[in-house]
Amino acid sequence: MRSENIRINEFYKMLRDFYIARFPQRISDDIDMTANYKTMLIEYLNGEFYDAEIKVVNGTYKITGDIVDVYKESNPPEGCTAYLIAKLSEEGELDKLLSNGVKDIEDLDFWLKMEGFVKNGVASEKLIKQKEWNY
Repeated sequence: MRSENIRINEFYKMLRDFYIARFPQRISDDIDMTANYKTMLIEYLNGEFYDAEIKVVNGTYKITGDIVDVYKESNPPEGCTAYLIAKLSEEGELDKLLSNGVKDIEDLDFWLKMEGFVKNGVASEKLIKQKEWNY
């Protein structure tokens, strides 16, 4: 795993939700999923942040919100959401998280296909039944 701040079970949930939301629609192997992976990751993080939001500002992704400066000044403990928001507001950190996160999701998606969780671009019964990551 390249991502320091997101666990594999969170990536699993993102992919599981993605495939189940489109079930029984088939996701073509010809589609470049990079944009979908990035969207999944941003939507997940925005759902976790509550008072902050990742959005495009002047052509690049930034973490925004009134609370961001408060978190940066308060020096929150490592591991909490406030710490992650403060860290991601630093130059280059959000880009690094998005880049590494997309690669991790791509790797997990490949593994899910190899292990039969996704068959021919469709969520299999195995993926639908297994709600949590247990490997």
